[in-house]
Amino acid sequence: MPRLWEDSLVEHKQRLRQHVMAVAVDLVGTHGLGGVSMSQLAAAAGIGRATLYKYFPDVDSVITAWGAEQIGAYTKHVNAELAELTEPSARLHRFLELQVEHVAGHAHSFGVQALGSGNLSARAAEHVETHRAQLRSVVTAILRDGITAGEFRPDADPEVHAELILGLVAALRPAVVAGTLGTGDAVRALARLLADGLHR
Repeated sequence: MPRLWEDSLVEHKQRLRQHVMAVAVDLVGTHGLGGVSMSQLAAAAGIGRATLYKYFPDVDSVITAWGAEQIGAYTKHVNAELAELTEPSARLHRFLELQVEHVAGHAHSFGVQALGSGNLSARAAEHVETHRAQLRSVVTAILRDGITAGEFRPDADPEVHAELILGLVAALRPAVVAGTLGTGDAVRALARLLADGLHR
């Protein structure tokens, strides 16, 4: 098979895969995970069931794949944003901004609903934990750098504080999503709390 055809076939498969995931997200958002079958998904995507099964074995796998892509894109975005900053305190503040904005977004809300619904497989739960582990490692590295640089307290525990920071952001999520707490106010509240507990 000529290389041009191979490239076109790969691009076609990727576009179809993305299309299926987008349609699945819309269906699950409307009907809930348990209300969507592979037959419904195939019909909504405009493809045959046989074709759909070549890409995904079940709706669980479609949503899990979507979640993995969202996680990968967000982690890449965070790392790119933080790479522009050198001071640990500035990196931590920017991380708080990014994380609060992220949890307030539609994609995260859907992910909480679908990936955190308890209806998906253990594989989906692994993706969620992988995401948390990646974010924990980012915050842990910032805290370690801050301790080394003398910006943060030497007795701070980077791993414990990283978990606490993620937990604090998660605790504010309902108020931010509901609009009773603005993202800027949430970041400022977190920054003040961390300043009291982390800075020398």
